[in-house]
Amino acid sequence: MNSRAASKPVKTDNLKFKRRVERTIKIKYVIDLIQKLIGKGLPQYGAVPYRLDENMELYADVSKAKKLLSWESSIGLEDGLKDMIAQY
Repeated sequence: MNSRAASKPVKTDNLKFKRRVERTIKIKYVIDLIQKLIGKGLPQYGAVPYRLDENMELYADVSKAKKLLSWESSIGLEDGLKDMIAQY
């Protein structure tokens, strides 16, 4: 995992949220985690050329949602993925 700071405005109805990134999660990490959880598949990284603006990391900062909506995540990435996979 990587640390970086960036901001990008996001508009939701009348509320405007800025994503301020404090921590990133690499897409490869998520793919490897899913592969581990389902117990099959073999990702072939680099088999297809990456597009110019290909996302390699996921960014999330929910601090404004916590403040304005009193929302807080109660499930971590791995547990959330386990729940999602179990539904399929």
